[in-house]
Amino acid sequence: MQQWRLALLGLLFVGVVTAQEAAVDQPKTREDQPKPASGDAIKAEDLSKAFAADDKAAGEKYADKTITITGKVDGVGITPRDGHVLTLVGHDKGSFVRCLGFPEGKQIEKMFKTGQTVTISGKCVGKDPNSKGTIKLVDCKTQGATAGSSKHEAVMKDIISAMDEISAALESVKDKDSARAAAPKIEAAVDKLTEVQKRAKALGDPSKDEQEKLLKEYLPKIQTEATRMAKAGVEAGKKCEAEPTFLKAIEKMKNLK
Repeated sequence: MQQWRLALLGLLFVGVVTAQEAAVDQPKTREDQPKPASGDAIKAEDLSKAFAADDKAAGEKYADKTITITGKVDGVGITPRDGHVLTLVGHDKGSFVRCLGFPEGKQIEKMFKTGQTVTISGKCVGKDPNSKGTIKLVDCKTQGATAGSSKHEAVMKDIISAMDEISAALESVKDKDSARAAAPKIEAAVDKLTEVQKRAKALGDPSKDEQEKLLKEYLPKIQTEATRMAKAGVEAGKKCEAEPTFLKAIEKMKNLK
């Protein structure tokens, strides 16, 4: 009866366990880390960093182009000049990516919360002349949760988001120091997944039509994330140099079994 929940948690289990075992079981010698395959989405922090480092070069690459970015929500609000605005965290304190022009209007205040990882597409106009350290996107559309999303769909999206955070943390491991820095990010994402598992278990079955829709739309995405997580675990295990804090964070993944 609960095919949608069993299927998504099964894939989650595969990705997490494979990554956990790979990271722990790898030899403790270092290797040069290959660059991870880049996705379509640009990290908000990387976008703001690019403009801070070389405004002209970044402008030539991104300005007046529709791009997709992913990042953590700093806040949602309304301004007299821009209307309803979603602000993402940039590369350092005082830097942000401001997204506006959502067709949902004021509904975005219900769609997003501070600290949430979201994916947004919009036209990049470069630096905001009215706000120092801020990059501006207009005509934005969300690829994350919407006001009309069901609780079952929200579970799917939150699982994908947390798996993405674990993979990103694993992919950031290049040596012992970066492994130590990745540890708290992994633990936070594992805590998020634990909470989502509880929510999924508490939910009743969706309707047959919704179940089919959810499985068709989200299982391939979860499969992709599970594969990415497993691969990232292998590479992180090669480069972590058996850093104790990192290994403890990886061990915490067993709680998801």
